[in-house]
Formats: sequence, C-alpha cells, structure tokens
Amino acid sequence: MEIEEKVSKSTVRKCPFCGELLPPLTNVCPSCGQIVENQNGESDVNSMMSQIDDVCAKYSGTSIHFYDYILLLIPVVYIVWGFVVIMKIMKSYRLYNDFRSLNAKAQTLYGDNHKFSTYLSSKTTEVEIMKSKNTTSHIIIYVLLFIDIVLLSVSLVS
Repeated sequence: MEIEEKVSKSTVRKCPFCGELLPPLTNVCPSCGQIVENQNGESDVNSMMSQIDDVCAKYSGTSIHFYDYILLLIPVVYIVWGFVVIMKIMKSYRLYNDFRSLNAKAQTLYGDNHKFSTYLSSKTTEVEIMKSKNTTSHIIIYVLLFIDIVLLSVSLVS
C-alpha cells in the first residue's frame, strides 16, 4: 500500500498540450499523441528502482534455512516425548490398580497362608515405595507440563 501511494503521488502528471492525465512512466500522451518530456523521469525511475531493491532485500530475508527445519523438529520431538511420558504415567496408574486388585483377591484366597502372607506383605511394601516415588515424579512432570503450556501460550500470544 505504501509503495503504491508513493508511485501514484510521484507519477501523476498532465499533458502540457491537452491537459489529460498521463499514465505513469510514459512519454507519449494517449489523448493527443504529443511527446511529453518528463522532468522528473530519471528521479522517478531511480526512486522506483530503490523501492524495488528495498523490497527485494527484505524478501531475501524471509528465506527458510536448514537450521529452521532443525528447530522445527524440536517441538515435534518434545510433543512425542510428552506423549510417551504421559503414557508411562497412565500405565503406572493402571499397573498400581492391577496390583491392588490382585492384592485384595490374594488376601481373600490365601490370607491364611503364612508364607504367602509374608510374600504379599513384602511386595505391598515394595509397590507402595515405588508408588511414593512415582507420585513425586508425576507431580514434577505435571508441573513442568503446566509451565511449558503457559510458556507456549505466552509465546503464541506475543
């Protein structure tokens, strides 16, 4: 828009012979056919060339480079990694619930067996320790994902 305004303002001319408006960058009046000298012709051409050079220089800065492709892979890898971690968390919850279900069933069926009761008690302690560690890890992951989502949202807005 800015370039068009400059061109239209700098190139509006009238034929000195018939008074008709002349098209930009022409030396011949389309109405009367007279040759019209353009006093600003050289400066108009130089101005137009300068504007074209400016646009071309800015356009060359929009080229996509190899590192742009590499940088685009980072979010893809991050999203895949996030998906894998979330799937591991979901699997952890499912397996913990499976253990609790089996534990309840085993206590009902074999709760009187001393050997099995000792075994189950030791496994229950082991699983509860793992659950405690997993819960801490899960909270850290949730906080990091929340921070990442906030940062991504802020970067998209600005």
